[in-house]
Amino acid sequence: MHDAPSIPARPIALVDVPDAYPISESALRKWMRTGRVTAWRFGGKKLYLDRDELDAMFVVASR
Repeated sequence: MHDAPSIPARPIALVDVPDAYPISESALRKWMRTGRVTAWRFGGKKLYLDRDELDAMFVVASR
Protein backbone atom coordinates (compact mmCIF):
# COMPACT_ATOMS: atom_id res chain seq x y z
CA MET A 1 0.00 0.00 0.00
CA HIS A 2 1.26 3.46 -0.86
CA ASP A 3 0.45 6.83 0.71
CA ALA A 4 1.02 8.55 -2.61
CA PRO A 5 -0.01 12.07 -3.55
CA SER A 6 -0.87 11.04 -7.12
CA ILE A 7 -4.30 9.53 -7.62
CA PRO A 8 -4.75 6.74 -10.15
CA ALA A 9 -6.49 7.89 -13.33
CA ARG A 10 -9.44 5.59 -12.62
CA PRO A 11 -9.57 4.84 -8.87
CA ILE A 12 -12.06 2.42 -7.38
CA ALA A 13 -12.67 1.88 -3.67
CA LEU A 14 -11.64 -1.53 -2.37
CA VAL A 15 -15.16 -2.21 -1.09
CA ASP A 16 -16.59 -1.56 -4.58
CA VAL A 17 -14.25 -3.87 -6.49
CA PRO A 18 -16.20 -7.13 -5.85
CA ASP A 19 -19.27 -5.54 -7.49
CA ALA A 20 -17.31 -4.78 -10.66
CA TYR A 21 -14.82 -7.66 -10.89
CA PRO A 22 -14.96 -11.42 -10.15
CA ILE A 23 -12.94 -11.30 -6.92
CA SER A 24 -13.72 -11.03 -3.22
CA GLU A 25 -12.51 -8.29 -0.92
CA SER A 26 -10.56 -10.83 1.15
CA ALA A 27 -8.73 -12.10 -1.96
CA LEU A 28 -7.90 -8.50 -2.90
CA ARG A 29 -6.48 -7.86 0.56
CA LYS A 30 -4.25 -10.93 0.13
CA TRP A 31 -3.11 -9.65 -3.26
CA MET A 32 -2.34 -6.28 -1.64
CA ARG A 33 -0.24 -7.94 1.08
CA THR A 34 1.71 -9.96 -1.48
CA GLY A 35 2.21 -7.02 -3.85
CA ARG A 36 0.11 -8.39 -6.71
CA VAL A 37 -2.00 -5.20 -6.76
CA THR A 38 -1.24 -1.68 -5.57
CA ALA A 39 -3.52 0.14 -3.16
CA TRP A 40 -3.63 3.80 -2.15
CA ARG A 41 -5.02 5.66 0.81
CA PHE A 42 -5.74 9.34 0.25
CA GLY A 43 -5.89 10.95 3.68
CA GLY A 44 -8.68 8.76 5.06
CA LYS A 45 -9.14 5.13 5.96
CA LYS A 46 -10.65 4.07 2.64
CA LEU A 47 -8.39 2.09 0.30
CA TYR A 48 -8.42 2.56 -3.46
CA LEU A 49 -7.16 0.48 -6.36
CA ASP A 50 -6.52 1.41 -9.96
CA ARG A 51 -9.21 0.25 -12.41
CA ASP A 52 -6.63 0.12 -15.21
CA GLU A 53 -4.53 -2.32 -13.19
CA LEU A 54 -7.60 -4.45 -12.43
CA ASP A 55 -8.76 -4.33 -16.07
CA ALA A 56 -5.38 -5.73 -17.08
CA MET A 57 -5.99 -8.69 -14.74
CA PHE A 58 -9.63 -9.40 -15.58
CA VAL A 59 -11.70 -9.50 -18.74
CA VAL A 60 -14.43 -6.96 -18.06
CA ALA A 61 -17.86 -8.25 -19.17
CA SER A 62 -18.91 -4.90 -20.65
CA ARG A 63 -16.19 -5.02 -23.31
